[in-house]
Amino acid sequence: MSKNQTYFFTIRSPINRFASGFNDRKNRARFEIITDPKKITKYKISTEEQKSFQFFSNANHLAESIYSNDSDTQSKAVMAMNNIKHINDPYTSYFNKEDLIVRKPFFVMETEKLEEDFSKFCEKLKLKKIDLPIDNILKRSSKDFDNKKLSDLAILNLKSWYKKDFDFYNFVITNKHFYNKTF
Repeated sequence: MSKNQTYFFTIRSPINRFASGFNDRKNRARFEIITDPKKITKYKISTEEQKSFQFFSNANHLAESIYSNDSDTQSKAVMAMNNIKHINDPYTSYFNKEDLIVRKPFFVMETEKLEEDFSKFCEKLKLKKIDLPIDNILKRSSKDFDNKKLSDLAILNLKSWYKKDFDFYNFVITNKHFYNKTF
């Protein structure tokens, strides 16, 4: 991206991003088991991801195991955290706080406040507000709600694992009102 280009982005709580990413990849792994391999061309699940999903039954199990006292479990958890696509891809691989200070984004949308932020985004661009298909998103996400529940230990482990992402996320949320000013 050129230094003069205008940009916006969406951001999601690292906890929600982790749980959603885990479930998305695990659902894809189940889909690939029952689908003709020739029909799968995009977002293919790696052998390492498949192994991770065989060992970790859900996102909570993986998050609780990151700093397990059992070295075998911890080793498998660290491998899973590094091998499962999306959860191994931190925000800080794309941005850092200094980038946002030097090149302020045009707008930032929070996934958790998507409808509200999208409305403000349309207002800033002087566009007629378009309704997002939130009902479909909510139906899909509520189906996996139990798979997104994380224990206190899981959350504590994720806050440590994703420390840089939490720092970045908190910086963005704290400064969001500066980015999203309407003229």
